[in-house]
Amino acid sequence: MMSLRKRKIPTVINYSLVVLIFVGTALRASDSPPNILIAISDDQSWPHASAYGNRSTQTPAFDRIAREGVLCNNAFVAYPSCSPSRASLLTGRYPWQIEHAGNFSSSFPPKYPVYPDILEDAGYWVGYTGKGWGPGDWRGTGRLRNPSGTEYNRFKNPSPDGISPNDYTRNFEAFLEKRPHRKPFVFWFGATEPHRRYKDGIGIDSGKQLDEAEVPVFLPDSPVVRSDILDYSVEIEWFDKHLGRMLDLLEERGELENTLVVVTSDNGMPFPRAKSNVYEYGLHVPMAIMWPKRIPGGRVLDDMISFVDLAPTFLEAAKAKHPGVFPIAGRSLMTVLESKRQGLVDPMRDSIVAGRERHGSARDKNYGYPQRVIRTRDYIYLRNFEPSFWPAGQPQDYDYDGTLRPMHQAYYDIDASPSKSLLVSKREDPVIADYFNLAMAKRPAEELYDIRNDPACVNNLVNAPEYATVKDELRSRLDRELKETDDARLTGDPNVFRTYKRLVRGHRLPDPDDLNPGPIEAIEVPIRERKGGELPPDSKAGVSIVIEVLAGEKDCRETQLSIDIPEPLLGHPSFELVRVDDSKSITLTERRGAAKSRILVWSLQDTLAAHQTRRFRLRPIDSPAFSLPRDKQAEVDPSSEGPPWVYIIHGLD
Repeated sequence: MMSLRKRKIPTVINYSLVVLIFVGTALRASDSPPNILIAISDDQSWPHASAYGNRSTQTPAFDRIAREGVLCNNAFVAYPSCSPSRASLLTGRYPWQIEHAGNFSSSFPPKYPVYPDILEDAGYWVGYTGKGWGPGDWRGTGRLRNPSGTEYNRFKNPSPDGISPNDYTRNFEAFLEKRPHRKPFVFWFGATEPHRRYKDGIGIDSGKQLDEAEVPVFLPDSPVVRSDILDYSVEIEWFDKHLGRMLDLLEERGELENTLVVVTSDNGMPFPRAKSNVYEYGLHVPMAIMWPKRIPGGRVLDDMISFVDLAPTFLEAAKAKHPGVFPIAGRSLMTVLESKRQGLVDPMRDSIVAGRERHGSARDKNYGYPQRVIRTRDYIYLRNFEPSFWPAGQPQDYDYDGTLRPMHQAYYDIDASPSKSLLVSKREDPVIADYFNLAMAKRPAEELYDIRNDPACVNNLVNAPEYATVKDELRSRLDRELKETDDARLTGDPNVFRTYKRLVRGHRLPDPDDLNPGPIEAIEVPIRERKGGELPPDSKAGVSIVIEVLAGEKDCRETQLSIDIPEPLLGHPSFELVRVDDSKSITLTERRGAAKSRILVWSLQDTLAAHQTRRFRLRPIDSPAFSLPRDKQAEVDPSSEGPPWVYIIHGLD
């Protein structure tokens, strides 16, 4: 008996050790830091995903995340424009709290911590593909990389005209392949879709029907607008397709279970009165979140969520600490996400605040259109600090010779589009006039909308006596929030926002303070001619022209050349059609990467004759460097100082 007991004791101890090892392993696995994947489309408003019931846009990947995780009904950006919105997401701070980074196309001071850097310090593998933080300059600030992480944009794939050739999924795969073993990752998938330009009619060409398009009340219900919306939907679906492939890739690797996935957009749809506006269609974005290991799925959340809440959510999920300097303004969503409840989970999340300063190159002297807004579950109250300004930008701009162009030729805070062109060209039409005024006309100092009954924000209730109490309450709440977050619009010098320079040269525009602008000095653009280059083999004989605009002190403008284009070139894989106007001028820009601003134009006419028409103006275009085969490159190495240099390179017949 004694010997039997002696044999059994080690057996019991061994089983105990097995149990302890198993339990310890399980605890470590459940406690392991999650991977984090954030997917951001470029210019997508809240209703435009099939999970929300939208008919024209099919988004199975977004829907899967919403189904297996949570669908957010009330997610909002902190700024209705890309780079400031993305900066708020990265820092967890409001745009007015991050200086230059809180203004469009400016810089990103390195003193503001961003969550990818914090997580990298905590042991994460960090990267991005597509569009990270931008547009703007992070290099000149001392940062060593884009604030979104290390770039993975090497791989390309065929894409429809107007859609980026970036193979987002393959680049994500390359990121994963390069990751050290067992290292958690945080990855930023920033699609450039559905940012304009769109291939006109691609929605209908893909099989969509005009009656599927859901036209917001602030836009005219016309075939032009409906087709424009369908084109926009195709680009959202392209983004969603890559998102689905990324989910499949993670699932195949057995990593989806412990990956926190957030899919959203950086601001609203690129249509008049939407993007760059603090109305519903500018601020309200789609959002779905899943983390199969931790977040109970199949729920719909009504809590008010701001972009400033995402960085603290990621840090809490990863158990990483913020360094403390320039602390986060947002609040982590983890309590809401891990709850099994739906609807309004946290009663304290009953409002968000947001704002806007400068968007595009739409006003002279670095002026923006300053706005602040508070959005509750029922109302949106906003303040326009400069009601004498045009909300969509100056209606006029200057021609190359310094003459002031006619009214309604500018409005550069609205992206060029068929919908915008319709409003401008038909503005005298009684059917269109109201829509034109909603987008372009000057606005009062205060606006108030009942979101429950007027989600399009077209019926301003600010002067309605029955809403006086609501207005006063929301005005006080907004003031309190802005003061608590130290917004210079209320607590300091509001002119500080004009010191945050736009770093991409823009249009020549009248002084906003000048009520009667007149002619100004013409732009002198030196032109140099160089031999080199040749037409593609499938092109007709002719002359190739490369116009390169380099940095200089003068403003640059849009290129307009009255020229004919060889038809075969229009299908050239490296270039996309940018514009065709009534004079049959055409511009092509390369679609790959990012470098100097260059424009490629092919002409059957004599170069000198084209130049003598004096019908060209120049502006920088964010496009990559054009390169010919090495043995046929023209030698172009000018100084970047002084005015912009334009090079005309003759093709060899």
